[in-house]
Amino acid sequence: FIGSIPNPPVSCAIYDSAYASFEKLAEGFVDQLQLPSGLPKKLVLSIGVRRVRKVVKAKADFDINDVNPLKHAKSIKQTPCKFIHGTKDDVVEYVNAEALFKAYGCPDKELVKVVNGEHTPMRPRSVEDRALSLVLRTLLPVVAYLTTLKARANHHLVEGDVENSTTLFTFIIGDAERLLNQPDEEDEENQEDEEEQPSLAAATLGPSDDETVKPSASKRFFSRRFQKKEEQPTLRQVSAESKRKLFSFRGKDTLKFQSKRLGAMKLSEVKADIDKPIITPLSEDQKRDLKALLIAVYGNRSLAHLLIERGEEALADANKALNLNEKWIRGYHRKASALKLMGRLDEARAAIEKGLDIDPNNQALIDLLKALRENQS
Repeated sequence: FIGSIPNPPVSCAIYDSAYASFEKLAEGFVDQLQLPSGLPKKLVLSIGVRRVRKVVKAKADFDINDVNPLKHAKSIKQTPCKFIHGTKDDVVEYVNAEALFKAYGCPDKELVKVVNGEHTPMRPRSVEDRALSLVLRTLLPVVAYLTTLKARANHHLVEGDVENSTTLFTFIIGDAERLLNQPDEEDEENQEDEEEQPSLAAATLGPSDDETVKPSASKRFFSRRFQKKEEQPTLRQVSAESKRKLFSFRGKDTLKFQSKRLGAMKLSEVKADIDKPIITPLSEDQKRDLKALLIAVYGNRSLAHLLIERGEEALADANKALNLNEKWIRGYHRKASALKLMGRLDEARAAIEKGLDIDPNNQALIDLLKALRENQS
């Protein structure tokens, strides 16, 4: 549908267990058949495809070969997508997703491989998070999109799903850092101008072996899409509203570790091939709000690591948050807690004291210092 009409009214697309073409689908079925010795699979495939085409034409009055996603995928230039497919899908084999992903014309695409996944509507939470991230990214302003994902990751953490909350925090950090570190619009335009000048090799010997397609038109399209006329919401305006509308929270004090009961996925169970998403230049307000968001997410991921006793990782995230804002009090609490977990008590005391120099009345740091003294005694 998206590839068969000009300017489709679709902001993004998620394809789960999609087939590339009827012929490729039929190939998968034939490969699973136990055929008598000497009977060629190609012959069975040819006869079967002709028979199905004839029946569909007679009963539904269309040629089933005209329903060909692979053919139309090449013409889709402006609709971001995610392909989701299980590697053990015995109805629509995984090779269909690989073929569609390769052919898909829009460079903003991702292939999510669910290792050992089958042909089922039930997908792990981490896969749902990936799908939701695309929908939010295409429908919301950039800060609101990442703030809403942060709310969902916090919700996972409150439920005790530490593994998936960590995965989502990591995704948010990656996207926020990419946005903050992207070149300015002027630099990007200058770079495109340089790229469009033919090299000596291209001028004299034809196209070079490493020549790639430049998505400059798509970049301009996505820049227009994300540049809203109205003022972009700030982090403070978006966060509470997003949490209220989309997620219900239990009290933080009731956190229980239930990762096994919730079926949390390990990071290695989902893999992805990604074409780098096309992103848009940010205003100074957006950069400020993204930096504040990044600090909070580093702090939350540090907490997630602490809850499952990953001291080194918790310390690294606390330090990253403090590098972005050395006056962020919660960062000193995270850092001291990580150092205490690793038995580095003198360093933990120093981190607490540094935080108390900034906020002498911070009760969380005072309580942590008291607990530290009790441990040392």
